[in-house]
This record gives sequence, structure tokens and C-alpha cells, in this order.
Amino acid sequence: MRISNKIYSLFFVWLLLFSNANAKISISPNYPFFNSMKSDSQQFIISGNATFNKVFVCAPREAYAWIVNSGISIVDFNKNGLNDIPFTAADDTVIYWSYSWPGRVYIASQTSPGSFQCIAITNSDKDTPYGITILDYDFDGYLDLVYASARSNGIYRLKNWGSNFFSESQITQGAGFPNHVAVRKLNVGYGIAVLYTDENFRLYEYNLSTNSINTLNTSCREGLAVGDINGDGLQDVVCGSGSGFYTNDGKGYLYYQLNSNNGWSQVYQLSSVYGRWHGIALGDLNKDNKLDVVSCRGDDDRVYVFYNNGGNPPIFTLITSISTGADFTECEVRIADIDCDGDYDIVWTNGYDFVQSGPSIGWIENNTWINRVIEIGTYQVYGAAVGYVNSDKKPDIVAGLRNNLYIYYNTTNVSDASCAPITPVDIPEGFEINAEIEVKGKEIKFILNRNINDKLDIFDVSGKKLWTYYINGQQLIFRIPNSGVYIVRLRDKSYKVVVK
Repeated sequence: MRISNKIYSLFFVWLLLFSNANAKISISPNYPFFNSMKSDSQQFIISGNATFNKVFVCAPREAYAWIVNSGISIVDFNKNGLNDIPFTAADDTVIYWSYSWPGRVYIASQTSPGSFQCIAITNSDKDTPYGITILDYDFDGYLDLVYASARSNGIYRLKNWGSNFFSESQITQGAGFPNHVAVRKLNVGYGIAVLYTDENFRLYEYNLSTNSINTLNTSCREGLAVGDINGDGLQDVVCGSGSGFYTNDGKGYLYYQLNSNNGWSQVYQLSSVYGRWHGIALGDLNKDNKLDVVSCRGDDDRVYVFYNNGGNPPIFTLITSISTGADFTECEVRIADIDCDGDYDIVWTNGYDFVQSGPSIGWIENNTWINRVIEIGTYQVYGAAVGYVNSDKKPDIVAGLRNNLYIYYNTTNVSDASCAPITPVDIPEGFEINAEIEVKGKEIKFILNRNINDKLDIFDVSGKKLWTYYINGQQLIFRIPNSGVYIVRLRDKSYKVVVK
């Protein structure tokens, strides 16, 4: 999302000031601490069969508080046993027709249950701090951050030293306007790769171990999700060539690209509709152990659901699109079990630029695909975090209503045990694969703890390979014709099988 037209710049500033004249605005006077508070301002919300308690946290800058994230987003940064919330925030400035958003990365650090201290963890302003993602770069147990600063054209790492102290370094740059950022854990050794899109139609992968950068494609510009969509144990990428704001040149398609031990595949087109696609999320919506794709569009204010039919490359089918009643621009989507009924629902936010009507935050119930409004007020909301802010296991929602950060505590009257886990797709490469083997006569049933797309090699005790079987899913049934002792090998694991 970028405003480049000079007339739009002045109009945008006027629109922000006019439409938010009564908003709470507090400017952070000093680095690093902004505000320490326990809010008594609460609002109870009923949204379908889910309920929320809306609580104000802080407003460190004038223009925005964004949570444009990927993967796990609400975590404990300082090891005090309480989860914290990273976000970006900025002011707006127009100087000689030049538009900028000077700002920083912040953490809403939870000092005691329900009490937060909003801390700037970067020591200087960057222009338009944007997407953020969480990783443990050096595997020291403290979670670090990587973020994009769009108009500064940089990707930065924030090393966590503990006690809410971070050091910042630029690791690479974009093609002019980097925006969404995600992390891919490599399946070899010590590596972590950062993926990020740029509005100048680039998807990059930066390897933090080798300090090397690779251009994966020149198709994608905004929207990014990482997950194993073809079940081979390696994390793939889904991204988009659209943009939520641009009315003339902002249309495009959804794409995906597959990772393999031999490198990245060609770019596959996922959507057939040419539109202003923006936010993207992955999750198993129909419980078939395959990652489905959810996205939203800024030109029709709808959320789209694509089921993963499997295959390599996988085939996706659009099964529904849902009208939200919102005014989408840079809309974003997340996946979580909001009503705690055991399946994954969809959370949406409306966007930032020129949002003029309709609700700002909502969720869509799985299977019925009924749209539920959470935030009925019209605010500019760019992204949301979904996770566990308090000690229960009901997914809470955190979002910036323009520049004011709020928590929507999930107070749905159900048992925590009924909620599906909050991170259904956060399975890094190298995830431990365990197998259970059942032998009935000469029939072998091979059952895995997760969906994969790979092969099984069968050896005799001398090490001679006898057969190869292919598995796409969580189990495979095959026959061994002769009695004896055999070795079944899957990747780097071997299993002994005795056939009588």
C-alpha cells in the first residue's frame, strides 16, 4: 500500500484529522518508554456465539498502529511468563508535497496480567515501518523480530537481549517499498530465511545464516503466507500481485511457489479472478490435513476461501466468498478458532487508506460462512494479531483502531479445552515426524503424526532396496509378499518391520 499522488497526500492528511478529531492521541515523548497503564475502559461485545471484552492499551504515535504480521504474533519477549504484543506505529508528515510516516517498532509489554507498558524497541525513526515477524535468530531462547520499513526501503533485525532491550541492524533492502514479512525455518542446520514482498513486484528470500538474498519471483507485491501446502515437509509460499489501495494499477492474482530440496518451483497462479487481492492466511479449514488458503479483496469487500485438493503441485478450489459489509482497502485475514467449537474461523480487518464506512473488524464462522461483526465502528485497521494475551486458551484479537491499540479479549462462555490450537500452520521445516506401524499378516499400515507428501523405501536386512511406495497424506497401506525382517525408511528415519 502506497500513496504516491500529491493531491491524495494532502487529502489523506485532511481525512485522517477530520475523521478522528475525537480519537485518543498520545505522543511518545522519550525512547524507550511510552506508557504504563491498566485500562479501566472496557466494552463488552457480543458477536454471534462469541463474546469479547474490548480494552484500550496505548497510542504511541499520531497516524497509525499497525499489526501487519505473519506466523505467531503474541509471545513472551522478556520471559516473565506473560505474553506481549509487537506492532509498528508512526506519525504522518507532509513536507513540500513529500509524504512520509516516521515511526518505530513497539512492544506492548505485559508487566502483570492486564497491565501493559508500550515500549519503542528501535532507537530511531524509520519511514513507514510496516510488516513484522518473529523468530529466534541465534537460538538463545529470546525471541527476536524482523521488520520492513517501506519508504526507508530496508529490512531490519531486532536482536532481543532480554529485559525488553533490543539492538537493531539492517540486514538487507527491498526494491523500493518492502511491506509484508514472513519467516521460513530451513531444514538444514542453523538456518532461518526471511521472505518479504515489495510493491515493485518482487518476492525476496534472505538467508540470515549465509547473508545471501534470492529473488524468488517478480509477480508478487503484497500479501504473504508461509506453510507446507503440498505436504513434503518444506515450507512453501503464497503471495499476491494485487494491492488493496490502488484503484487503477492495483489489480492482480494470487500465486503460490513450492519449495523443494532442489530449490524453488515456478510460480503457479492460484486465483482466476483479477482483483485487488491483499491479505493472505493459511489453515486447515475442512480438517483434511491440508492447508487451505484464505484471502480478501479491496475491490469487492469480500473474503475468499480456497480448499486445497492435494497434488503436487496442489490444486485449489474456490468454495465460497463472503460479503463483509466493510469498506476494504488493505484488508488482512487471520485464521483461529474464535468460537472454540473445534474448527478454524476467519478474522478480517478492513484496511487503512480511505476507509469511509462500514465495520472495521469481524470474523467468519467456519462451515456456515456467516459473517460476524466485532468492531462496528468505522476505523482504519491495518492487520491484527490473534493469540493468547491472557492465561486462558481462547484466541484474543489485538488491532490498532487507526493509532489506538486495543485488545479484544475473548470471553466466550466455553471450556478452553474445546478451542483448536491458535497456530494451525506453524510447523517449521525439520518438524519431527513420528510413525506408528501396524502389521496384519502381510499388510502393513504406516500411520504418521502429520500430513506429508514423500516416499517410503523398503530394504531387506542386507541393505538392498526392494520397493518404493509413495505417501500423500497421513497413512499408507501396502503389502509385503514374503515373510521376513524388513527396514522401512522415511527421510532420515528407519523402522523395523517383521512379516510372518
